[in-house]
Amino acid sequence: PVSSSFVQLAYPWIRPERLHRTPEGLVPPDGPLVGILARNALERGSFRNAARLPSWTTAELVPALPGEHLRPGSDEPTGGERDPRLFEHVSLIGHTPEGVSLLSDVTLSADESYRSANTHRLVSAIVRAARVIGADAVFEPSGPVLWGEITRRLETTLAGFFAAGAFRGRTPAEAFQVRCDATTTRQQDLDEGRVIAEIVFQAAFPIERIVVSLALDASAELRTGGPLAVAGAGT
Repeated sequence: PVSSSFVQLAYPWIRPERLHRTPEGLVPPDGPLVGILARNALERGSFRNAARLPSWTTAELVPALPGEHLRPGSDEPTGGERDPRLFEHVSLIGHTPEGVSLLSDVTLSADESYRSANTHRLVSAIVRAARVIGADAVFEPSGPVLWGEITRRLETTLAGFFAAGAFRGRTPAEAFQVRCDATTTRQQDLDEGRVIAEIVFQAAFPIERIVVSLALDASAELRTGGPLAVAGAGT
């Protein structure tokens, strides 16, 4: 089975208000899901959970899912069967008092901490911003001057996320920390042309702490220096 925080499955099929020339007038739900996520990013920020945002073009859902599929399930067997957990693994579109809306904004990640899609989007947005900073610094000599400049620019970037409400904490100092110095970039990294920065932040949703290690090497390629370390669990 596929297990990736880069993948979101949407369900069920949709019969839009304006009929399409498709079998039974149905269209797959990936288009409406992308539209909902795009509107969420523009209006609220990609780091926010998009659940409960309405799908404006939906007339009917096919098939209509039983209510037990539309809420978190249980791992405990019930009557010889495992309770359905579509809600926790699939981005479901369903009926709400506000109309047809996205019910769950989740990925296929096996790691519960990255199953919440907005967790993945927040980390991806930070990595993309750090990639721009790294590209500007790739030809600079590694040392305290460069490390200080990278730290300052990363802190400025993260302060913008903090101001937008992406992090938890009363002050930027509580919300995130950045390290790029001799404790993160060791002699072997210097010899191999790498600069490593470590970012620790507290997301605004239920995750205690996320640690991202970013490595910039001589090829100008910025990558995570190892597995992302996440403490806590988010849904």
